[in-house]
Amino acid sequence: ALIYLALSAVHEKIGNTDRVVILDQKGVAVCGDNPTVCQEVGDQAGYSLWRMGRYQEAYDIFEALRKTNTDDWEPLHGLGLIAMSKQHFELAEPLLLAADQLHPNDYMVLGTLVLIYSHQGRCRESAQLVSRLLSLYPENAQKLATVAKCPQ
Repeated sequence: ALIYLALSAVHEKIGNTDRVVILDQKGVAVCGDNPTVCQEVGDQAGYSLWRMGRYQEAYDIFEALRKTNTDDWEPLHGLGLIAMSKQHFELAEPLLLAADQLHPNDYMVLGTLVLIYSHQGRCRESAQLVSRLLSLYPENAQKLATVAKCPQ
């Protein structure tokens, strides 16, 4: 299963999206009885599909993973990314806050919330999260300055 995942990542980098989907599906199908491997392969397949704009397929994977393991934060993050990408910020925020509860201070989860708050003009909340992120990840100060643009 992990070999399919690695091959999928290579094909994603070269833009072979059809092959990515096939490899991700094969990886999920052969992950066997190891729930950790199945979770990892499923998470990566969902993120790949999301990056390719195949939101329904990504949603199906993340939703199945969420139902299988309610203590895992990544399916919640994936579902939040999909909702944000479809401009459903009111659905994305609670998913991302739940992901943060399960896996506090994850850079990607909090960064996604910054994008949502900034887009919604919730400048104070965005600034608070940026401050939190800067204290946790000072090496990303420049990147955070570019994503935390809040309309005045």
